[in-house]
Amino acid sequence: MARLDYALLAEFARVDHGGLLTVVGGGFTQVNVTSLPAQRQLYVAMRLLLAANEDGAEVTFTVRPPDGRYKINLAGAVERPVNASAIKGEIGVMLATGVGVPLPVDGRYEVQITVNGESSSQLPFVVHVLSTLPDA
Repeated sequence: MARLDYALLAEFARVDHGGLLTVVGGGFTQVNVTSLPAQRQLYVAMRLLLAANEDGAEVTFTVRPPDGRYKINLAGAVERPVNASAIKGEIGVMLATGVGVPLPVDGRYEVQITVNGESSSQLPFVVHVLSTLPDA
């Protein structure tokens, strides 16, 4: 059965043709903005583990703001890599996806990851409006 090994939020993430995951600015839990509304490009980097006999899995990412005014869903099929070798009966598949996220209010936002219809992880982050300093 497919399962999520790990996931994190990042400023940028990608997976190359060899399956190597590159993450920049990963693991944050706070986004600072100078004013609202704002928008931020948000990436999710993760490793999915497939059982050695599985061909793939369905993965969904859902982004929700604190006030519930919208919901962004990204969904797709993850296929077993060609010539993948199992380690301890599982095959690791690296994933990265990005989306522009509107930030209409401050507070706790959440990215939920679902694998084959089951909730696997919740990645919260807090949007905070920075105070501007007066001119000296």
